[in-house]
Amino acid sequence: MSKRLIQSALVRKGAQQTKAAHIYYSKYVDGKLAATTHVSHGGSDSIGSRLTGEMARQCKLTKVQFEALIGCTLSADQWEECIRNHPDTRRQR
Repeated sequence: MSKRLIQSALVRKGAQQTKAAHIYYSKYVDGKLAATTHVSHGGSDSIGSRLTGEMARQCKLTKVQFEALIGCTLSADQWEECIRNHPDTRRQR
């Protein structure tokens, strides 16, 4: 999956971008930090299946849901609902 495609989709879906040693994407839901993932500056222009799966987990999505988020068939509102319904989020309430 293209690194640029992932980066632009995360920003379009409301993740806030922070640049440091890596580029971090933070998603806030209901005013609270709900999910964080990152993309390295260097390396390949493509992100493999294993790392895509890890990013999905960090975004509190299944890999299929993450691919839908990047492919724009999962909306920002649907992503937020997935986060709200994620077991880790429900435990924090």
